[in-house]
Amino acid sequence: MIPFSTSTQFTDWTVANCGDCAKSDNCDINEALSLAYISDGEVSDDIAERMGATYWHNCYLWPCKERRGEDGERWGEYSGIKEAV
Repeated sequence: MIPFSTSTQFTDWTVANCGDCAKSDNCDINEALSLAYISDGEVSDDIAERMGATYWHNCYLWPCKERRGEDGERWGEYSGIKEAV
């Protein structure tokens, strides 16, 4: 699956999700996205599911399912990303 339609969407999503995530330096989603960015843009179905791309496929930005705060807890609603109506 190719989760982003443009490099700008990729950048916006990674900044909103990976920028302050406690897992960002040790996250295989982040690693897979980096590899996809420099290749064909495609990620595995597993990575797409784990990052929420299969559920939020019609949205420009969506919350990553594995985003974590410094305390390791799953982050709830956060700035910059709103649920689709």
